[in-house]
Amino acid sequence: MSLAQCGWNPGRQPLLGVGQSADVLTAQFHVTRASVIVDRCYKGELHMVADRRGLPLVSVTDPTYSSAYQYLYQTAAFVKVAVHPEC
Repeated sequence: MSLAQCGWNPGRQPLLGVGQSADVLTAQFHVTRASVIVDRCYKGELHMVADRRGLPLVSVTDPTYSSAYQYLYQTAAFVKVAVHPEC
């Protein structure tokens, strides 16, 4: 079965009533944004599964691997999702 037959239709009008269900595994801090993005193109039943990794508040060795960085990044990325509502 192809992705289009399952309801995935990137770059086109969302397919209505197509597909059964999908499980989406993503990082915990990305669940809400991923749900919005996938829901735009997939009209079947959607289950978001969070990968819960403990991040330090701040990391000196890898600043991108921190809760503070992810909060700022995900907030800015959500603005991008709002500005670009296409599938």
